[in-house]
Parts: sequence; structure tokens; C-alpha cells
Amino acid sequence: TIEAKIFDLSTQIVNCKADLALKIIGELFFTRVEPIIILATISGFYVDLYRIFLGKKKGLNFEELVELFSCQKRKYALQKAQTYIDRFDSNRFNLSFDALCDADRKLKSFSLDAKTIIEQCAIKLCYIAAKGEAID
Repeated sequence: TIEAKIFDLSTQIVNCKADLALKIIGELFFTRVEPIIILATISGFYVDLYRIFLGKKKGLNFEELVELFSCQKRKYALQKAQTYIDRFDSNRFNLSFDALCDADRKLKSFSLDAKTIIEQCAIKLCYIAAKGEAID
């Protein structure tokens, strides 16, 4: 499914595998997936990661986390995202959400090619995941 493909894209990003992320982006655009759907799904992945991060910080177990955030329908995605949580800290989340918001603004302004915006966002997110700092 498209959502599974974009989930795979998100995992390649947090694994800092920019080459594979760009390949998946190319495939998604080839199959005419709307850029806003791609960005929204990546953003959802990061929101799931952040939920897990907050729950872990509060000492909640997985079931408590699912209940707290009313995420029963996203339980599988949360379980998968949970494997990446140790790679993130507050700074990485702040920078990642900034990059996602910037891409969203650019997509909605139609100022650049949508594929370029998604590719740039993916590269920024890979860099943030790897280095813990942003690139402009």
C-alpha cells in the first residue's frame, strides 16, 4: 500500500539512509502519490515517535501510552516506531518538526517543485537524525 511505502520511507529517513529515501520518493512520485499525502504520512510517523518519546519520559509502558493518546488504531505503527525512539532527543524532535513545517509551508505556497521540496525535507530529516543539527 501507499501508506506502507511511505512508512518505509520514514524508516529509511530515521536510519539516515538518504539514498534509499530518495529512491522511494522517486517511486512515489512515479505512481503519482500526492506530495501532501507523502508529507502528512511522514509527519504522522514523527508524531508517533514523539508520543512514544513523551510516554517513555513519563515512565509509561506501551499499553498506557496507547490508552493515553487514544491511539488504538495506530497501535501497530506505534510498535514499529518504538524501535527508533532511542535515536531521538528533544532537540532532534524540535529540528525535525521545524523541517516538516517548512516543507508544508513550501508545498502550500507552490513556490518550488513539489518533488524537490519532499526530497529536501527528507535530506534535512536524515541529517537531523544523524547529526542532531539542522542544515539550511
